[in-house]
Amino acid sequence: DSLPQDEQNSVSTIPDLSDPAFAQSYYGQFINSEVIISNNDAVSPQNDGALQSKEDQHSYNVNMSTTGIIQLTEKEDRFQYPLNMLRDLKVWPVKPSEVLYFWHIPKTAGTSLKHVLEFCYGLIRAEKYREPQSLEILYKGKHRFVNVGTDTPTAIIEARKIKLVESGMVQTIASSFFYEGTFLFTPDHRGRMVTMLRHPVERAHSLFHYLAQATWEPTYDPALASMSFLDYGRSNRAEDNWIVRYLTNRKQGPLSYYYVELATEVLRTKCLVGFMDYYEESIRRIEKYYGFKEKKEGCTQYYIDTPVNKYPHPPIEVGSVEWNLFARINKYDVKLYENAEL
Repeated sequence: DSLPQDEQNSVSTIPDLSDPAFAQSYYGQFINSEVIISNNDAVSPQNDGALQSKEDQHSYNVNMSTTGIIQLTEKEDRFQYPLNMLRDLKVWPVKPSEVLYFWHIPKTAGTSLKHVLEFCYGLIRAEKYREPQSLEILYKGKHRFVNVGTDTPTAIIEARKIKLVESGMVQTIASSFFYEGTFLFTPDHRGRMVTMLRHPVERAHSLFHYLAQATWEPTYDPALASMSFLDYGRSNRAEDNWIVRYLTNRKQGPLSYYYVELATEVLRTKCLVGFMDYYEESIRRIEKYYGFKEKKEGCTQYYIDTPVNKYPHPPIEVGSVEWNLFARINKYDVKLYENAEL
């Protein structure tokens, strides 16, 4: 099918990420709401593009309405604050001060990857276990973590207030809230982004079966147990283009291929991408890029062979009515997935 004219015009044009009007529309949804950490900090954009402050280089205000556009800290970095707090993928090797930022897309074997990072490579992860949250290392069996949550926007705000990343105590941060999580990083403690992708239709199918029985999840929906996957797609319960929406902070409203190009650019420049269909190869790629070494031989292979949080369900047939319906619903995510595979 031919695309609408506005989408045809946007397909071949990567958005100008340095354009102030674009930055205001892209960043404003989150920045101008509740992520105002301090109105006492200020940024003075300089000609050399460095972050400067009245107090020190770590102090900057995220309220764009008062500070305007934050200047780039790297001349080749096309993104403005906060995305420029993620280190470019091509900048290598990884510095000890940089924190692995795992963007956890639900139902992409992300829980298994978190176990690999923590148990196999020995990384200390942020996870709130008890109240109040605190910058202290807690132990629970083999589990070693900093007692700070990063799983919700509110938790991320609190984590930034206590300077989780600046503390130097955490080595990896995992969150499904990609954009919000980038606010945790600073010029001296950049994030190194990793994610796992799965075909959007297969991910939707897995999520449907999971949420029908995962009573412990906040998004558990008992009504799904009596619905078919086809009925789910025809209802208002199904997600649409979750990955593009979260990568571009366009959580609501209409999308176009403009946002696919933007999301593609984020992944291309900032993210080490793995694929669930090639899980072992993806783990080995992460291992090589970061220079990780197993604490115990065979640990990563164990999680490759024994996925965590996996719920068996019948496969969905490519080209079926259900497949085609969800491919249409998630057409922007499908295009992004195809771009990432190139």
